[in-house]
Amino acid sequence: MKASNGFKICSHCRKNLSISEYHKNRTTHDGFGNECKFCLSEIRERNLEKKHEYDKQYCLVNAEQQRQKTNDWYYANHEYAIDRSKEYYRNHIEEHQINSRNWKKNNPERLRILREKYTAKRRNMGFFKLWKNPFPEDVQIDWHHVNKMLVVPMPRRIHNKCSHLNPEEHRERCNVWLYQLYGLDFNKLLKS
Repeated sequence: MKASNGFKICSHCRKNLSISEYHKNRTTHDGFGNECKFCLSEIRERNLEKKHEYDKQYCLVNAEQQRQKTNDWYYANHEYAIDRSKEYYRNHIEEHQINSRNWKKNNPERLRILREKYTAKRRNMGFFKLWKNPFPEDVQIDWHHVNKMLVVPMPRRIHNKCSHLNPEEHRERCNVWLYQLYGLDFNKLLKS
């Protein structure tokens, strides 16, 4: 219904209300929406679940286009995106630290796996674990290479005692410690 004298009839509830009760809408003749703010809010709330379901389906169907659109924007605005990300981090650093601490506390197994991957990547070596870590969780471990591909868990404080040696001496000294820890002579095992 068209507004006259500052009033308009809502197409939903049929009440004659002041135009201040309507949202602005440039597409209509009088420049105001057809439903009053209250009715529009009610309609949106009633259809909220349908809207969520529609949005979910849209994202599933158009996932690749959305990903491409995001990537295109990111590459076109790379510097801006990085600056915005850094600024957000600076403004929310305490919140980030709290979330990080909580995540680490709630995901110890995932954290352990990530640290192992990071260490392996940093050392630029692939490896195969001969067995899982038998030490308690409070003991920090390093994965010692008994040869180029095989590793065994070893307490970090012991492993670090041999870290200043050249690789051959390091392996020999660590094998002595490993014999004391596991009762296995890796030199004999690997030769047979």
